[in-house]
Amino acid sequence: MIPIKLTIQGLYSYQEQQIIDFSKLTGAGLFGIFGAVGSGKSSVLEAITFALYGEIDRLNSRDGRGYNMMNLKSNDLLIDFEFETGKNQTRYRAIVKGRRNSRKFEDINKMERSALKKEESVWIPIEVESLKDVIGLSYSNFKRTIIIPQGQFQEFLQLGNTERTRMMKELFNLEKFELDNKVSVLESKNNALIQNLQGQLQQLGILDPEQVNIFKLKLEELKNEIGQLNLKISENQKQETELKQIKDLFARKNETEKKLVQLSSELNEIELLEKKITDFEYCLIHFKPVLDSVNSTSQKILLLDKKITEEIKNLKQAGEQISVMEVQFSTIKPEYENREKLRQKAEELDKLIRLAELRQLIEAAGSRLKNGEAFIQKNIQNIEILKQEKEALDISLKTKKEAQPDMKVLSDARSWHEIQSGFFQQLATIETESDKTKAELAGTQNEFLKLFDSDYFTDFEGEKGFAEVTLFLKEKEDRLKQQIAETEGEIQHFKVQQKLESFAVGLQEGEACPVCGSLHHPNLLKVADVAENLKVAENKKQTLEREVLVGEKISRKLSELNNLLLLTEKQLSGIYQRNAEVENRKKTHEKLFQWENFKTIDAVNEAFYLAESLKKMVEQLEKQKIETTEKYEKEIQNKEKYQREIEKIRTEAGALETEKQVLVSQIHFVDPEAYSARQKTEIESEKNSLLRRYSELEKQYNILNDKLMELRKSKDILNGSIAAGQQQLTREKSDLENWQKKFENELVASEFKTTETVLQILGLKLNITAEKQKVAIFRQDLALLQNQSEQLSKEIGERKYDAEILRQIQEHLTKDKITLDQLNRDLGITEKSLSDLQKSLETQAQLQKELEKLQLRAENIKTMKSLFKASGFVNYISSVYLQNLCNAANDRFFKLTRQKLSLEITEDNNFQVRDFMNGGKVRNVKTLSGGQTFQAALSLALALADNIQKITESNQNFFF
Repeated sequence: MIPIKLTIQGLYSYQEQQIIDFSKLTGAGLFGIFGAVGSGKSSVLEAITFALYGEIDRLNSRDGRGYNMMNLKSNDLLIDFEFETGKNQTRYRAIVKGRRNSRKFEDINKMERSALKKEESVWIPIEVESLKDVIGLSYSNFKRTIIIPQGQFQEFLQLGNTERTRMMKELFNLEKFELDNKVSVLESKNNALIQNLQGQLQQLGILDPEQVNIFKLKLEELKNEIGQLNLKISENQKQETELKQIKDLFARKNETEKKLVQLSSELNEIELLEKKITDFEYCLIHFKPVLDSVNSTSQKILLLDKKITEEIKNLKQAGEQISVMEVQFSTIKPEYENREKLRQKAEELDKLIRLAELRQLIEAAGSRLKNGEAFIQKNIQNIEILKQEKEALDISLKTKKEAQPDMKVLSDARSWHEIQSGFFQQLATIETESDKTKAELAGTQNEFLKLFDSDYFTDFEGEKGFAEVTLFLKEKEDRLKQQIAETEGEIQHFKVQQKLESFAVGLQEGEACPVCGSLHHPNLLKVADVAENLKVAENKKQTLEREVLVGEKISRKLSELNNLLLLTEKQLSGIYQRNAEVENRKKTHEKLFQWENFKTIDAVNEAFYLAESLKKMVEQLEKQKIETTEKYEKEIQNKEKYQREIEKIRTEAGALETEKQVLVSQIHFVDPEAYSARQKTEIESEKNSLLRRYSELEKQYNILNDKLMELRKSKDILNGSIAAGQQQLTREKSDLENWQKKFENELVASEFKTTETVLQILGLKLNITAEKQKVAIFRQDLALLQNQSEQLSKEIGERKYDAEILRQIQEHLTKDKITLDQLNRDLGITEKSLSDLQKSLETQAQLQKELEKLQLRAENIKTMKSLFKASGFVNYISSVYLQNLCNAANDRFFKLTRQKLSLEITEDNNFQVRDFMNGGKVRNVKTLSGGQTFQAALSLALALADNIQKITESNQNFFF
């Protein structure tokens, strides 16, 4: 901040107005204020602080500050402080006004403070409270760094750790390092995400990866069946297409022959049409142009004859009208030449009307002046009432702001209760999950026991454990496979016997044996019941194989149930572990409780509700204050506006009086006294009558003159037109005779005998293009149909069409397509089941991965929370800033003490002195002499001022 100008009046010893131009003083970079005791040196600096903050050290509101600050011989107090600050050195003004009560000497009305900001050479009003933000300092810190009252230099040097830290937070905006609440919000969000992921994992349930292979095998089987069926359908469709093509060829041939018969019946009609077209074209080319010319020329002759007759009649009428209008024109011409006298008299009558209006306006202006002065008095009363309302609102607003609670304490308490509630919700969720998992475990165990209801376990003995059952199934499977191998041996034996028997039956004496080649067969082989024994052995093998399949199915089911039991038990163990972890965290969290007034969340919510109510009341009061201030400022503006309006009315009244005198001097042709008793409407009527007569004369004269000129011109035109028309009529009659002769010659040269025959043919009105196209299309269609009939006969050849074979193929196709649709549906269902299972497995893996990340993040957040707890990080940052401040102060202090002393910061953020005169030992800062204390405090204050200059981005700074 750099001071520019200070205006003071009625403050302490300054009775008269004094203006201090700081720009001349600050230009040198250093100045002093000198004077006798009580001359007002401190008053200059108090004026600055009071203008900026409404506070001074010597007096507060309870000390009768207003009365004691005002000069005892003055009735008004004024402080107007202009200064620059900020990166762009923006100018601001802080203004204080006060007035003494004229009836009570000790009563000083509340000081009115206002603020202005300069934007493009215009002062714009701003909130007076915003000056604190503009400067970047509170009142207490302004006293420590900018204007330091005498005797308080060592205050910052000897401040306690808490107070100094608070000051550092405000000066250097260290509140941004208060990260405890932000970490708590992060923790709440992270915990919510963890709970959400755990819920999603629970919804997925238990997934078996082995099911993927089962679905894949089923898919392979379905695809094979669909492939074979598609081949069969393709063959049938090929046969169906061939039969349909043959059917289509027969249908097209029949249709073509029908159309050919129909077209042949229309051939005579088409030949007659062709004759009509030929005759019509001949007449159109040879006779129609000649006939059109004959008709056109005849029409022209009739029109010309009629036009010439009409123009002769119009010529006669024009001559009669010219004679009449020349008489009228000679009558009106003398009166037209004297018309200006009428206009002059009308103008003076208009001035008489304006004189009467001016007298009324002058009288009305006097009445408005009287009413305006009364209105200004009422406006002054409104200003005083609004001023009192504004002061009352300021007091109420201050009271409500002081009653507002500490929102950080409320926020911390709410956060604790929300986390506690989260623990209870987690425990309830875990309990529900535990009950569900236990039920699933019991269900799996029951399903395991149900396996023993099967006949497969009739010979099972011992404990029903997984190992025992697995061993039993393996042994039984081995026995069954051994029995199957033995049965297969029997079957092979019976088949050999059966074959030998067939050979034996076929042997004849004297024929060679196919086995030994002997020609004699004394003892032929005879085997009884070979076929029956073979059938029994095969049935036994099938029964044993079915038992093996049942055993394999039971083994798979047993494996699935065992895996499910192990997974469920593992899941239940994890649930117990999570429950223990949540209980431990809950107990640890309960130890952090420290808000006796907010033992329940309802108490916290009630406090928040109260705080919100107070906040709304403050906002309402601030809104009322803004509205009242706006009304107050508007009334002041209205006062100035009304005063300007009264001056404007006075000026207008003077102008009206002047205009009246000028008009009186301009009247010469009318006697004002003769019209004094007449009404404005009568005068207006007479004036209008005169102006109307003036206009009528001009209008009649111009109309008659224009009509005469027009009639004379029209007469000349008619004479020329009649002569030209008669010449053209002679030419047209000659042309008509020539066209008639040409038509007669054309008729003789043609095959037509009479004019009526030609007219009859032309009257047909044939569309030649359309009719020719119709004939061409007929000829083209006829040829096309004949060609198509021959082509279809060649394509059909010797082939025959059998509808029954087509029907059977279509029936087979329909059944096969239904089967194919069902297989495709099964394929789609199986693919979806496989896809859903794979997606669920992927989702489960992803969710588990994300959960592990969030749990790791929770540990990191816990570490951060311990770091930022209880403003620990802010205190650390404050220590860094304080050390930098100390280093900057030592640049001056070390030189001021001639390299004998320097300042240092202790571990508890207090100042100590290193004494280089005594071996560089440290000692308490309070052991410094008065002069050394002043040097140390001055160095710190200047270092602080330099930092404020950087924070406010100001080019230079002020320090006193």
